[in-house]
Amino acid sequence: MVPLGDSAAYVEFSTTLDLDVNSVVQRLGLVILKRNVPWVRDVVPALGGLALHFDPDHAEFPAKPLDEALALVTDCMKPALAAKNNPGSEVELPVCYEPEF
Repeated sequence: MVPLGDSAAYVEFSTTLDLDVNSVVQRLGLVILKRNVPWVRDVVPALGGLALHFDPDHAEFPAKPLDEALALVTDCMKPALAAKNNPGSEVELPVCYEPEF
């Protein structure tokens, strides 16, 4: 985990495009969001990593945010990996490529 300034951190799982890794990253992001950690402002999954944005002004902001963020990610990995058979919902978006709509 590397800091991104004083209010965010990034954990990288892969430096290459790997759809299996991306699937885990997406599920991990959802698991972390569902934890509703009060000092985590936002969770931003990327192709091969995950950014956690913090609220340093929150009353429950930890003294060592990187250590706590790493513990959070580590704790959420098992449920994220277990959710492999539950990919979420599929959304179908209609698209029209004809000039007249």
